[in-house]
Amino acid sequence: MAITRRLRKLLEEATATPGGAVAVEDMMANFVADAQSAEKFYKRFHWGNEPSKLTHATAPTVVEGDILVQLGELAEVAYEATKDDEHAIWVHEFGRPRPKLAWTTAGKLVIVGGGYRVTHAGIVG
Repeated sequence: MAITRRLRKLLEEATATPGGAVAVEDMMANFVADAQSAEKFYKRFHWGNEPSKLTHATAPTVVEGDILVQLGELAEVAYEATKDDEHAIWVHEFGRPRPKLAWTTAGKLVIVGGGYRVTHAGIVG
């Protein structure tokens, strides 16, 4: 409930600033467009068989000067999902260059580098 009050106060302050209302509207339109795009990608990635399970979280941000502790190279990644009505643990082996698994001093895991992409067909590379 406190976050709702804080958000309401921030919106009031933003809309009281000249041009603030337009900026808030643009930000919300971009958020909705991004969410719709993410949902379409999710459905393509799961071959349209799994209801969307979109969530919003704050991902760790790595900026210049942050200290990362490299834990090692990621040889593969495994995730559980339903595709074509097949519920399974899907495993992808990484090619070279492999991404590195690291953690931030804030205690968050991050994947750094590597020669892979995430497409509607899955993880490539």
